[in-house]
Amino acid sequence: MKFNYRMWGLVLLLCLAVFATGAFAQMETRLDAVTIQLWPEYDRPETLVIFEAHVADAIPLPAALTFRLPADIEEMHAVAIVGENGALLNNPYTFEADGDGKQLSFSVESRDFRFEYYDPDIVVKSGSERSFN
Repeated sequence: MKFNYRMWGLVLLLCLAVFATGAFAQMETRLDAVTIQLWPEYDRPETLVIFEAHVADAIPLPAALTFRLPADIEEMHAVAIVGENGALLNNPYTFEADGDGKQLSFSVESRDFRFEYYDPDIVVKSGSERSFN
């Protein structure tokens, strides 16, 4: 696989474009830690994007979250909270078109959560070679 520095630009773009907003008693929801993983798939042309985060301890739960995602994402692969025993538990959400993007909204009752989706535009395949777009 050919590494391209544009991937880092994409990661930075995801960090800037994917933002969390929300309110509970007029408070802004803040995230203490965010990790974004990109997993190129070998049996399909998309890249799995895994977004993991921790809601700041000062924020009361449940916390409402909204993320803006690229318009070409067809569906969410998973939206989950981390339970007390560390297991991932499915979490209800809404995912809908919003202007030139899509909006993912959900409420969490746990500080740790994650969501996943497949992005068709991150990896470009040419024969047996793949590069990051």
